[in-house]
Amino acid sequence: MKPHEILAALPNWSKASPGELIASPAWAMPCRIGDTACVMRLAEIHPSDTLSLNILLEREEHVLCLTDNEQAAELHAIWPSRLDVPEPILLALVEKEYGPLFQMLENATRRQLQVVGLAPADHGNGIQPLCLQVVSEEKTLFSFTLSSSPALVEQFGKLRYLDSTNPALRTLELAAETEYASFALPAAEVASLAPGDALLLPEIDTIPPRIVVDGRFMVTATDVMPWKNDSLVHVFRGEPSAITLGELFDCATSPDAPRQKTDMPLVNTPLKIVIAGSTLATGRFDHLAGQPAFMLDATTH
Repeated sequence: MKPHEILAALPNWSKASPGELIASPAWAMPCRIGDTACVMRLAEIHPSDTLSLNILLEREEHVLCLTDNEQAAELHAIWPSRLDVPEPILLALVEKEYGPLFQMLENATRRQLQVVGLAPADHGNGIQPLCLQVVSEEKTLFSFTLSSSPALVEQFGKLRYLDSTNPALRTLELAAETEYASFALPAAEVASLAPGDALLLPEIDTIPPRIVVDGRFMVTATDVMPWKNDSLVHVFRGEPSAITLGELFDCATSPDAPRQKTDMPLVNTPLKIVIAGSTLATGRFDHLAGQPAFMLDATTH
């Protein structure tokens, strides 16, 4: 599974609105400035010294507020007195020196960008603008604000634009359980389970333990795959643990990523039997006639 597929399976993220996704510290939309690979992120500080432009993205009106940029050398040289420059000359200079940014916005929005003119001082549509940065290798290439709209937020706010390396995602914890065995058992036998019973677990000697995460994913020795509750008998370690989303991403993207330690159970290790998401019995690990076994101590039915 890919990181964005993992996120799509988690309700907190799959149900997040586009605006909530953009507001995440992990939001980093891939883009390009010329031949340079970049990401577009929310900026922490709203710029105050800006040059405001009325633009069209196809037929949708927006206000784009540019900040001073040393890479735009000619405009940078006249920035303090820019409003003394005749508007046609100033706009021609803007289009010349901020052309790479305009092209990036066209690609990101999938709409043609047209500069209409300078925006008045009281510009705004009552909606909080998007305060953005274009960053490459932690160097900020452009900072700007762009007036928002539902269509623009929908275009930008996608799960695939969340950066799986961002600590805001990686440090989130999910419940994890070690699964030692799973097998079919007739319903009549399940119903008759009672304290003192024993279930042989030959699988423990042949198949490595797995980690079931949030009741949705299974981490094996080489992969992460979807996991669903079913009618099989699942034997889990009695005590749950936790795994970070970052660890889960790593296991999904690299078979060599470190896995949580999942040793074989020792004698008297607490175990539980789970069927269809419900715990039916608790017990401990032991051996019966030399075979690994679940020794049942109590039932919940």
